[in-house]
Amino acid sequence: MAGWRIGWVAGNKNYVDAVLRVKSNMDSGMFLGLQQAAVESLKNGADWFNQLNDIYKMRKVAASRILES
Repeated sequence: MAGWRIGWVAGNKNYVDAVLRVKSNMDSGMFLGLQQAAVESLKNGADWFNQLNDIYKMRKVAASRILES
């Protein structure tokens, strides 16, 4: 679904606890289907991620050109 995001947090327990406290007040949890999709995407090899990063780099260049004009 467009706009869905997934991520994680790592670090000092006090900071992580603070983030989780705020996060728990923002939503009730991540949709299971999204969690499963994230697991599958993380199984992709480095080539997949490199290709995706190349696409994002091209988009960044295009956006910069538009904004500069």
